[in-house]
Amino acid sequence: MRTASRENPWPDGIGGLVALGLGEHRDNNGAITNLAEFASGGVALIESVPGAVRSNHFHKEDCHYLFTLKGAWVYQECAPGENINEAPSIQVYAGDTIYTPPRRVHRCTFLTPTTLISVSKLSRSEAEHEADVVRVAS
Repeated sequence: MRTASRENPWPDGIGGLVALGLGEHRDNNGAITNLAEFASGGVALIESVPGAVRSNHFHKEDCHYLFTLKGAWVYQECAPGENINEAPSIQVYAGDTIYTPPRRVHRCTFLTPTTLISVSKLSRSEAEHEADVVRVAS
């Protein structure tokens, strides 16, 4: 598992499981875990049902982290032009974080009821998001 840095939170290259290394503060009141200590363009809560398939696309410029709050799912990623069905699968569980860089086809297949927090580099307004997305056949 790679560790993402605060100095370069949006790297190019290949994505997958990452550790952000942001730490947790615990006291008598409970705990605070910082999910993102860097500038971002959008934060979204994503809820998915078992059997749902999301993404099947790549972003021309945008990239994002997917923090798994609860559930289990499978992440696949490949280069544009490669077959996403043949891409390696990563099993993702509560507490795991996936990073998806720009220009990497990705697909999320949900195994159980799952809740994610997505933190993206760019704005996630519908118009801006759709202008940046290239959908692929699965």
